[in-house]
Amino acid sequence: MFDKWADKYPKVKEQFPHETSLEKYVYTDVSKYNTAFSSMIHKEFGMALYELSKLLNKT
Repeated sequence: MFDKWADKYPKVKEQFPHETSLEKYVYTDVSKYNTAFSSMIHKEFGMALYELSKLLNKT
């Protein structure tokens, strides 16, 4: 998904008058993307993570 967005990045560059405004735009979009997808965990990985945290907290 991020790759698709990155392919569109050069096309969007023409809309911004300064390089800093483009960088702010990219930073904002990447931050939104990371926030949206950082909490996603595969079902079995989530269960394994829970079991590991349980084992580590026993000691």
